[in-house]
Amino acid sequence: MKMMRTKFIVFLLLLLSVPSAAQQKNKPTDDTFQRNPDFYFELLNYSASDSAKTRVDLFINMPFDKVKFIKYGETFKAEYGITASFYAEDKNTLLAERVWTEKIETMNFEQTISSKNANVSLKSFVVPPQNVFVKIVVEDRDTRKEYAAEQLFVVRKFDAPIAVSDILIVNSSKTENVGRTIVPNISKTILNDLEALPVFYEIYLKKPEKLFIRYNIIGPDEKAVYSRIFEVELPAGRSQMYYEFDSLAFTAGDYNAVVTVNDDEYNLAASVNKSFVSLLVGLPFVIKNLDKAIDQMIYIATATEIDEIKEGQNYQERLESFLNWWKKKDPTDNTQENEVFNEYFRRVEYANRNFTHYTEGWRTDMGMVYIILGAPSNIDRHPFDYDRKPYEIWEYYELNRRFVFVDNTGFGDYRLTTPLYGDTYRYRQ
Repeated sequence: MKMMRTKFIVFLLLLLSVPSAAQQKNKPTDDTFQRNPDFYFELLNYSASDSAKTRVDLFINMPFDKVKFIKYGETFKAEYGITASFYAEDKNTLLAERVWTEKIETMNFEQTISSKNANVSLKSFVVPPQNVFVKIVVEDRDTRKEYAAEQLFVVRKFDAPIAVSDILIVNSSKTENVGRTIVPNISKTILNDLEALPVFYEIYLKKPEKLFIRYNIIGPDEKAVYSRIFEVELPAGRSQMYYEFDSLAFTAGDYNAVVTVNDDEYNLAASVNKSFVSLLVGLPFVIKNLDKAIDQMIYIATATEIDEIKEGQNYQERLESFLNWWKKKDPTDNTQENEVFNEYFRRVEYANRNFTHYTEGWRTDMGMVYIILGAPSNIDRHPFDYDRKPYEIWEYYELNRRFVFVDNTGFGDYRLTTPLYGDTYRYRQ
């Protein structure tokens, strides 16, 4: 465990590894059914020098494979522009906007096509505390292709006698003469074999205080998997805090790092948390819960095979059986990537994001068809036909099949009218 107050520099570098018409026809594209987000971004609240306002730091992590690199001599260069706009909650009143250009240069061609390499940028905005609507547009300067993201964000106040900033998860850090240099983890994903999780945050005091700081990590089952309490004495003003959650043992799933600050009489003064995802080493990033992933195999494995995997006496046994089953499906066992494994759970994740209604997307009829057969060749949507219930037609040209989904309730619950049968009811890559 490490808890420190020191001068910090946020170091940004190339991160390594880490419908409206009555009738609509859509030819699905790779982008429509993509696996990864176009880019990662994070917004963080900090106290500003103007006490009536708040500093919001915007981090943007742009994967190399999303921009076009051009070779110049022995190097490869890419350039993209970013426009970040802060609007009032009504989404009409512009509060602040920044436009800038980012340039990337590398001599390694493999890096230019990798999603694990990324360029990180940081810009700060000073705005009054309120609910804001943030829109980010990234444009590749060569191809003119645009990527966009948006988020409703609460700009917090820091006027209390004891206040705490948002938490930044740290990817790596090192101590230098000018202070501690940190590289941020913008995707907020970690691998389950991580032994220590560093975080950075700030504490703001009106006067010197003795404080009790509790550090917790809440696991997927809502139980604390880590808890420590420390007594500290801090001066008035801004104190930069660096802490490492250590001796960790993660499974796959969603977690929360929580920092709670109590005054010298142990009254609650402030509490902040940061969600993050733990991924299993060697598994697709979409798998957060092993037992659920086993259940999701129903479209590719037999009931007997699933039961055999579930028979493991503990988590590790189930994990080993799960991995061994998928290893047998690997079409290229001489490479690290298991294409069938990754594609199957990419489809599951897409189904959950796009078809979840009263039930999880992978359990719906649309989810079932998508997971088994992949993206359709064409989608014919009829959401507003007169005297007809909303319906969609999915066409698979290579199978010479079409599937009709009807929303009988009017609430987006589309059901398949013709069931899958025979050879169709078999997973296809």
